[in-house]
Amino acid sequence: MQNLTTPNEKTMIEVITESYPINSEELRGALAGVFENEGNAMHIASELTASYTLTAETLTDIEPNWTRIKMNHVGTKDLSASFKKMSVKFGISPDIIEQVYLVFRAVKDLGNDQTWQAIQRKALHYTGTKPENVDNVNHPDNKEKEDAEEETASDRVAKVRKVLTSQLQHLENWEGEFDSDMLELCKGLRNILDMDILEVSTT
Repeated sequence: MQNLTTPNEKTMIEVITESYPINSEELRGALAGVFENEGNAMHIASELTASYTLTAETLTDIEPNWTRIKMNHVGTKDLSASFKKMSVKFGISPDIIEQVYLVFRAVKDLGNDQTWQAIQRKALHYTGTKPENVDNVNHPDNKEKEDAEEETASDRVAKVRKVLTSQLQHLENWEGEFDSDMLELCKGLRNILDMDILEVSTT
């Protein structure tokens, strides 16, 4: 195993040997390999994500709505005719559709089954599942913000009423003997659910 370090850095196996008195040299070496390879894997994953993002951004520069192009519409017998037909369907020029298709073919031929989807998910205007571009309006974080911003007082009241109704039903389905506290609570919940909460003063 090759340990690439600067003169002042300790190798992983040196760190393990000094701090963890494991008797087996073979085991110390194997453990060092785990940590070194984990670090390499994280670096590779980061670089791969950056490559997906760059490819998606470059395609977006060429055509903002490139993810709308559905490759299953491409006919293998006459590509030129397919691109023209798709141009009408997707509102994108045949030349651009051809370029996106060539990227798609390269990905399918040289990458793996997940590569194309991984690139698409990094696109700004991707509308499929699990978008990963944080600037995409369909990104889960943006959806949560949008939902929170759009919630009205009536929406909040409806949620509370739903919870209270469920609790009241839970109490009323009680098959045992009702005591005074349970009866009082049921009565109170019925009274609350009969009133218009929006008319209650917030002062």
